[in-house]
Amino acid sequence: MKKSFLLALLSATFLLCCKKDDNKALLLGQWQGVSWKVQGEESGRDFGAVRFEFKADDTYSAAFGNQLEK
Repeated sequence: MKKSFLLALLSATFLLCCKKDDNKALLLGQWQGVSWKVQGEESGRDFGAVRFEFKADDTYSAAFGNQLEK
């Protein structure tokens, strides 16, 4: 009886721990910077000029002034 209970408990733990959390949907969309810190300190840079876009196809783009990254 103890072995069956232990096996069921381990199986349940395995199934619950291996569940994939899909938080990607929370990131999708267009974002604007609200702060810019370097090693925990404000950098003094214009964080409002920073823009990000995260897409459902796992691509992104980032822009700061005339600098672009994809």
